[in-house]
Amino acid sequence: MAKIDVCVMERSGTGAKYLLLVQEERHLPSEDDPEPQLIAEAIAAFYENNRARKAARLQKLQSRTFAGITMVGTAPTFYKIPVTDEIIISLATSQYPPKVTTVENSFPERLANDGMKPLVNRQFLN
Repeated sequence: MAKIDVCVMERSGTGAKYLLLVQEERHLPSEDDPEPQLIAEAIAAFYENNRARKAARLQKLQSRTFAGITMVGTAPTFYKIPVTDEIIISLATSQYPPKVTTVENSFPERLANDGMKPLVNRQFLN
């Protein structure tokens, strides 16, 4: 089951539209990788977006690229996840998709080396 931790949606007359997906890994240290869950969420969001479009009598989208973020502790990784109608059909028919799908990601290197550090402009409020 694809369950999104956090998402940004646009609400309109055509129903909700998923724009940004966030998956958090809460159990540190962990062997679990939040990336597959995020990709599953993108596929589910694409399906739900098209279902809402169909209910509003709009033509379904053939593809959409979702922005995504995984959080492991305080370290974010940013993603661009392309999802196509071909992927949905392949999943529904238990077949491999006809084309390879490439998911792009970006991890800020400074976080890998330094982690998050206190900033001088932060203060504790009593």
